[in-house]
Amino acid sequence: MEREERKTLSYLSFTLAGELFVIHVDYVVKILEMTTFTRIPQGPPYMLGVINLTGSVLPVIDTYKKFGLSKKENEKTVIIVLEINQNNKRTMVGITADMANEVFETDASQIKEYPAVGSKYNSEFIEGVIQRGDKFFLILNAEKLFGEGELFEIEKQTK
Repeated sequence: MEREERKTLSYLSFTLAGELFVIHVDYVVKILEMTTFTRIPQGPPYMLGVINLTGSVLPVIDTYKKFGLSKKENEKTVIIVLEINQNNKRTMVGITADMANEVFETDASQIKEYPAVGSKYNSEFIEGVIQRGDKFFLILNAEKLFGEGELFEIEKQTK
């Protein structure tokens, strides 16, 4: 009998509107404290603006608006800097979160399907659910968080 190979995945967990999310660590560049932004005229409604990230312009997305959630004020708000591959182009973007929690590993077999019915988040950018103890974490698919060409438009507006 052949031994089944197990695949371990690493995720960064973060909180948004009282919900627990995770994103694969391969997308995470760094976590920043909340800062002031330069607003972009006629940018998408979910774009807070841009910040300087070591000499580069980084667009920052208001995840509350992107997900259609009511904003809650939080002094621990962070910016999670992601590097996303879309249309064979690597793009950096920041997303806001109430707080970054921890990095953890889980076995791929522990990932459950995200229910498409009765859920408040767009199932296109949620790729599954992980249960750890009595907590459920929604797995954010970084590459599907933005629609086709959406990152290109954001990047074009910030140049």
